[in-house]
Formats: sequence, structure tokens, C-alpha cells
Amino acid sequence: MLVVVSDHAREALAEAAKDTQAFEQRLKAALEERLFPRPVFDGIPRDHVWVSEVRLEGEYPDTELTMYLRDDRRPHCVFGWRAGPIWREACFEDSATPEDRSWWIALGLEEDVVPIFYGLPVNCESGRINWIQRHDVTLGEAVRRAPFTVFAPRGVPVDAELVVQFEDDREFGHHANVTLYYQWRDAQLTVYEAANPRFQIPSSGWEPVDHNQWPMAIRHESESGFPWRVVVRFEDVFILLTSEGLDDDALLNMARSLAPVE
Repeated sequence: MLVVVSDHAREALAEAAKDTQAFEQRLKAALEERLFPRPVFDGIPRDHVWVSEVRLEGEYPDTELTMYLRDDRRPHCVFGWRAGPIWREACFEDSATPEDRSWWIALGLEEDVVPIFYGLPVNCESGRINWIQRHDVTLGEAVRRAPFTVFAPRGVPVDAELVVQFEDDREFGHHANVTLYYQWRDAQLTVYEAANPRFQIPSSGWEPVDHNQWPMAIRHESESGFPWRVVVRFEDVFILLTSEGLDDDALLNMARSLAPVE
């Protein structure tokens, strides 16, 4: 998706970049002031969840902010939440100062943690960072951690690059999911898989496709405004596929080639 950046944002970034270390340290300090000692997220009691550390990671221009959280109910676990890169032009549209940016970051953290949204991951392990958001993993780790059978398309070229992301079940109903991102030559393929036993293929706007193993439907590329072009239902998992560079027939063939990852 094309992001249009204003001259104002570019000028604000250029001004901040005159002293990158000062800007980054002011942003970290502003966040610590907002989040320490224990934030009350929009008046909703979450006293057992708190931010233990705000950390700058990486180096300019790739510096990122990461928050580390603790949950008093599970003191053996550390949770991680990434605010994303600091130096993206688009981030300077509405937050030219570190103090303004800290408000937006704290809001994003709140929306991920409070009960009316997603909450912390249901599962956690000691000895590692338990990421709250979708994060990069190996395909083997995704298969191990997903509470459902993970599928992969067998029709992808052998030289395709693959990035795998995983998100665990969240406290307030957001289901575990796995996303496979393939790229080769002039094509991209995204396969999103999630556990949701209540999911049904939409009856409106989708064309059923005959398949002898599981229900499948397609929403044609010409029907713009809807990101997913093929949807598959398999037992208690639903799988969504979309692509740049593949026509409908090729994308359907990818869906038909789905097979469990051993």
C-alpha cells in the first residue's frame, strides 16, 4: 500500500535527525514518564500488568523501541511489545516531538493490552521473550507452537524466499495465527492461517470453488477493496490467501496445493 508522506513530516524528520541520539533518548524518557511506575490503561484496572523496561534497540536509522512487560499472575514470564522503527517518515506526520510520539506509542500499547482489545498471550514460557504481537519465527517453531495443523502450499517455486510469523492466543479472544510470506521473481504470496472453529465462509461476495477435501471460495481480483482473494476452511482452521503477481487461476492452484507441514 502506498503511503503518502507530507512535506511537514519530512521536515520534522530532518530536524529530529540533526541529533538522533538526543531525539531517541528524549523519546525513551517521555515513554518512561508515561508508563512508570505502573500505567492505568484508560481507567481500566490492569494493576497486575506493568512495563518493566523501555529499551532502544538497533542503531540509526533502524532504531526501534521495545517495551518489556511483566504480569504479576505469571511472574516467571517476560512479555515483549515492539513499537516499531523510530525513523519512518510517516511517524512524523502527527508527532514531530518525542513527547507527542510517546503519547501515540503508549496508546498503541494500551490498545494491545486492555481487556476490550486483545490482552497478553495466553501461553508464556520462562527463559525467553514472549512477544505480544505477531513476530518472526522459523517454520518449525510455528508448527510446534500453533494449536492447529499448519499448512503450506506445495506449488511455490523451490527458490522462493519465505518469512514466517506467529502470534499466540490472546487473553480476550484473539486466536493464534500463522502467516507465511513467500516471494519469488515477480510474485508474492501471503498465506494467513488461524484457529477459529466458529468461522464460516462468507455467503456474500464469494464464489464457491469445487474441492474434494475442504470448502473453498474466491473473491475475484476485480472486486477491489477486499484484501483476501481465496478463503479455505479446514476443520477448525481457516486459511486466507492473497497475492501480487498471481492471477485467480494460479492463486486457486496454490490453495489446492495446500498440505500439512510435517
